[in-house]
Amino acid sequence: MPATQPAPRLAESVRAARRARRPLLIARFNTDEPGGSYISLADAMADLAGGGLMQKKFFNAAAAVLVAAGAAACSSPTASAPPGEISAGTARVTINDRALPAVNAVKCMPIRSLTTITAGNAAAGVTALVSNETGLEAKTISINDMGGFTGRYMSGLEGKADVSMTGRTYVFRGTADGFDAENPSARTTSTFAIEVSC
Repeated sequence: MPATQPAPRLAESVRAARRARRPLLIARFNTDEPGGSYISLADAMADLAGGGLMQKKFFNAAAAVLVAAGAAACSSPTASAPPGEISAGTARVTINDRALPAVNAVKCMPIRSLTTITAGNAAAGVTALVSNETGLEAKTISINDMGGFTGRYMSGLEGKADVSMTGRTYVFRGTADGFDAENPSARTTSTFAIEVSC
């Protein structure tokens, strides 16, 4: 096993190896810390580039915190929205003039002129298909157990709906035909207002 070298001589060895364009054969070296601990050559190279092991560890921790904060900011639906919009990644649903709790799970999938918007989940949520081929048009809207109502709108077949858009927020208003959980055997028509921000 190659002999170890004190930390102060490492920088000199690395620079000499770089100048000579030959591999550096030191596998590990003594850091001269209490107890004579060892660190790997990879850590030593990072130490040289970053100006100290403590500094390297600090910057790595700081970078991890910044990346986590950035990811949270991108996915968080709590950021304030411009006037006329709601926060990205959220939805607000009103059934028969009754506002329901906000939905914080929203997916928008554009494919050419069509966009599929999903808010909520399979147990309770809304799915809408919107076309922008010749202006904004709601093609279908499916409401699944939102406030006890399950129903749908289909362009030209069931219910009626219009859609508008402000920034990234879609607003759907209309009626859907379906069933209410309180009386599932009777078909009913309910009004809805849905705001979804992609």
